[in-house]
Amino acid sequence: YPGEVFHLTEVGLISGRSIRAAAITIRDVRWAVAEVSAPDLVAGSREYTVEEEGGFRASVVRAIVANRSLVQLRNVAASALAFDSAGNLLGVHRTMVDELAAGSSQPIQFRWPTVLPGEVASLIVEVRSPALLPSGP
Repeated sequence: YPGEVFHLTEVGLISGRSIRAAAITIRDVRWAVAEVSAPDLVAGSREYTVEEEGGFRASVVRAIVANRSLVQLRNVAASALAFDSAGNLLGVHRTMVDELAAGSSQPIQFRWPTVLPGEVASLIVEVRSPALLPSGP
């Protein structure tokens, strides 16, 4: 959407070697003029905890996502990014919200299988919906 800044998050990528850097190249951009506004999605009440379940400790981020739009949204992508005090990324997680009614909110949770490798100093939780983006060529 115009003027939007966000993090690209893809989880579960498997590599046979250690990844030190990644680059993204965007080609063949086709701009589209839309007569509608971007969805008004926000994430609040972000909280990081370390929890124990079944003898295993895991990092957990909880947040509340809210759809302040006037339309129901489907396939809302939510991403959590955890940083240490130096701004280093400690962990990233992504989940989907199947449906979020207009004017509603709901809790979401991100759970890592282990404890993140460092002290979490800040969190970013982003929510995005492709609902109003043009589809296809």
